[in-house]
Amino acid sequence: MALTGGEAWHFRLRAKVNGATVYSSDAQFLPSPGLAADFNGEQSITFGPNTAIDGAKPRTVAMWAKADVFDEGGLFMSGSTGATYSEFSFKTLTADNTWRAQFWNNNRDFTLPDSKGEWHHYALTYNGTQLAFYYDGALQATWNAALVTTSNTFQLGVWNGKRLKGSLDEVSVWSTALSADQVRKMMHHP
Repeated sequence: MALTGGEAWHFRLRAKVNGATVYSSDAQFLPSPGLAADFNGEQSITFGPNTAIDGAKPRTVAMWAKADVFDEGGLFMSGSTGATYSEFSFKTLTADNTWRAQFWNNNRDFTLPDSKGEWHHYALTYNGTQLAFYYDGALQATWNAALVTTSNTFQLGVWNGKRLKGSLDEVSVWSTALSADQVRKMMHHP
């Protein structure tokens, strides 16, 4: 039996209270990810200015994502290209299961086995001096940086005009750098 996004599962809890077995009322569980935004490589979502997470401000962008094609399509983009540390983005590369945390001229590439076509949780944080990347709640890397993300729009499903072929769900943007414990907890409790 497998839990699939979009399905509703029902359950009841059983416990012993003062020696007696008691049951909860029926409850519903919606496996994450649920109702995702699907991207077919032709559309993206553009939000307003990224002023809460621009410059050197702390931030976290986290989401569940499934990339069906690896062709430089972005999960998200904030800032702009062209100057070192002027963007804060995460995208696919051209080889399956390869990803890039993009900051312009100081990027980090990751090979994440079995990530193509599968749901995984991604989080990228910045605390004002250090970047951290989490994959399925596990810290993958940290490195020092002095970001100067330019004021621009915040976009989902695109990087520099290259659109995602895949799905995004439970996207969250924070004006603080979440801790490893907060990222793990947030994965299942958005």
